[in-house]
Amino acid sequence: MTRISSTRNVLTWLGLLLALTIPAWAALLAPGYFFGAHDAHHSVFYLVEFDAAIRDGAWWPRWGTDHAMGYGYPFWVVYAPFAYYVAEAFHLLGLGFTAAVKDTFLLAFLLSAAGMFLLVRRWWGDAAGLIAGLLYTYAPYHLVNIYVRAALAEFWAMVWFPWILLAWERLLEKPGDRRRLALAALSLAALFISHTVAMLFFTPWLVAYLLYRLLLPLAQGRLAYLPWRRAAAGERLKSRLVGVPPGVHLRGRDAGSTRRVNPAARRDAWRSDLRAVVRAAQSLLAAGLLAVGLAAIFLFPLLAEQRYIGQAVWVRNSYQVETNLIYFHQLFSTSWGFGYSVAGPDDGMSFQLGLAPLLLAVGGVGYSVRRRGQHRGLLAFFLLTTVIIAGMMLAPAAAVWQWLPLGDLIQFPWRLLTLTALALAIMGGASVQILAVAIGDERRDVDHAPAAATNRRPAVFALALFIIIASAAFLQPQWTPITARDESPLAIMDFEMEHPDMIGVMQGTQQPFEETPLLAQYLAGEPLQKAAIIEGAGTVTMLAHGARSGRLRVDAATPVQLVYYTYNFPGWTLTANGRPLEIITRPPYGLIGFELPAGTHLVTLRMGTTPARRAGDIVSGLSLLIVVLLLWRRRK
Repeated sequence: MTRISSTRNVLTWLGLLLALTIPAWAALLAPGYFFGAHDAHHSVFYLVEFDAAIRDGAWWPRWGTDHAMGYGYPFWVVYAPFAYYVAEAFHLLGLGFTAAVKDTFLLAFLLSAAGMFLLVRRWWGDAAGLIAGLLYTYAPYHLVNIYVRAALAEFWAMVWFPWILLAWERLLEKPGDRRRLALAALSLAALFISHTVAMLFFTPWLVAYLLYRLLLPLAQGRLAYLPWRRAAAGERLKSRLVGVPPGVHLRGRDAGSTRRVNPAARRDAWRSDLRAVVRAAQSLLAAGLLAVGLAAIFLFPLLAEQRYIGQAVWVRNSYQVETNLIYFHQLFSTSWGFGYSVAGPDDGMSFQLGLAPLLLAVGGVGYSVRRRGQHRGLLAFFLLTTVIIAGMMLAPAAAVWQWLPLGDLIQFPWRLLTLTALALAIMGGASVQILAVAIGDERRDVDHAPAAATNRRPAVFALALFIIIASAAFLQPQWTPITARDESPLAIMDFEMEHPDMIGVMQGTQQPFEETPLLAQYLAGEPLQKAAIIEGAGTVTMLAHGARSGRLRVDAATPVQLVYYTYNFPGWTLTANGRPLEIITRPPYGLIGFELPAGTHLVTLRMGTTPARRAGDIVSGLSLLIVVLLLWRRRK
């Protein structure tokens, strides 16, 4: 098959896959939104805050000005923003806030399916890629993440999982390829700036996967996926070990003599293989470090400045790991609901692995058990990690979570269903090989056997239909109309009045609160009076208030002490008549305080940079330059 016809064939299968995903995202084309979903209001008002920061000049936002009932919150310091850059792009193109979020979900559907298709087709052909892409798209937890939870950032994390595996698999095949190294780094960095929690559990899983891919072939004495250990290298190795010239194939009793291998030569060959593994590991490590460098703009401030945030609110009560562990039967229960995760087995939402993913994964693993080769080991890894991850989500694993570093930051152990959806989709894709066995053509893949592909297409389409029908009941969200209030800061006020225990606080906040001096102004639709004199005589006039800045005039008849109704946090700077002012953290809420002498003062507040942010900007800029150079190098 020529390169052009092969590309056309791939695009045909990919187009078919994307068409078959339409039932999954068709609901997004309807008017309205599913504001009853857990984080649906968040997904929209986060974009409202993000857009306000962008329009106030923050190309990489750090501060959400309307959170905490107007005190603001360093939301984008701890919350990975990638999905909201995508949504902001749709909004700047003219879509409303909610429509932009819906289109961002839709794009994630398409990209995740395409990534899974391109990954799995490398191993088992286009038909397998199509089935894997559908399994991933219609995985119950994938649908929970959008229609039950409306978790936009986590939904985008699932986009990157197959793309990361694809990029790093390609780097494993050719560790010396600088373009592949750059793409591997970009894919992992995309995850890092998409979802903080997914970064915490996917990265160790990826490290385990890469170690498995490196060390298992070494233990088996074959490094078939490395470029310096392909067929030609195998011939040279045979010559060294048993004295058979390259290209000569022995038969009969002569072939048996190849078992008499010189032990010293075998040790030399193993050392040579080990050096090859080390060289490959060096390329993987370089890609990982480059990924961290690309994401430094987010990671450095996250690590350095999270200590100033009151974190207890995000790891207690409904966010506590022990409260959100599930039970074994829930992995197989077909029940569906739009409720919440609660302590005990009576959760209002589904944690099922899914009928179609389970059945087809069993078929894929069953096929691999009777076959040898690297794909058998590959499926063994996905099966093993699926079992381990499923066990980690269950109630008996509570002690393990207490032992794990940063385990409490995961909040919901059932988030690991993102990984089981990935693994089951890959194993399910392998089940297509059973069809090849059935038609007696198991050694031919779709790319190089059009006739075989044609013979198995009816069965593949039947599997595709089965996958869609198995999840059909999960494709309808709970629709609600979109109002202007939903797309304004008032949505934040509504949420925080209903859930005061979820109001973000600073480390310096000494007591919780359920209202602020700004709340009544928000509810009345009045211009916000962000500053007030708390000691002395004078007047304060607000001149401007933005998402990361504010200007006011103070006419002080006497020396005055003022409070600016915003949390004090690293990066804030105050000037009066162009001269820096000292910021005083005022108890009990940790707000910005300052003092002025008598007279008229033009005061400016601005969210600036910090050493961690400056370092992150520089490292990410240099890393991006490295990536550009790697991608633009001339082909040899």
